[in-house]
Amino acid sequence: MDAPKTPKTPKTPKTGTLDVPGAGTYVIDAAAHPEIVFHGHRIRYTGQSAVLEGELTVRGVGAPVEVGIETVTVDARRLTVRGTATVDRYALGITTAKGMTGRRLRIELDVHATR
Repeated sequence: MDAPKTPKTPKTPKTGTLDVPGAGTYVIDAAAHPEIVFHGHRIRYTGQSAVLEGELTVRGVGAPVEVGIETVTVDARRLTVRGTATVDRYALGITTAKGMTGRRLRIELDVHATR
């Protein structure tokens, strides 16, 4: 088994670019908190499966998150990675909209990188 690998660069999408219904001031307050940051710490392998362990920071509050890697595709100069994570929004301090959405949210990631 290979040693765990450590990702080098945190990725920082702007909240204004995410397709999150209701992600205005009521839920996230994107104007005051324009970034969601995920910093991967290591990749853990179990047989043919891989999990990216890291920390998600929303509104200045961080919480551990594990992203299950489902597929990795390499095509010439393009890398595509698909995965899923379950995020406890209460751990991130997002407690509004009770009854409208669950405490734990499933996030699907579709990441593309080009050299």
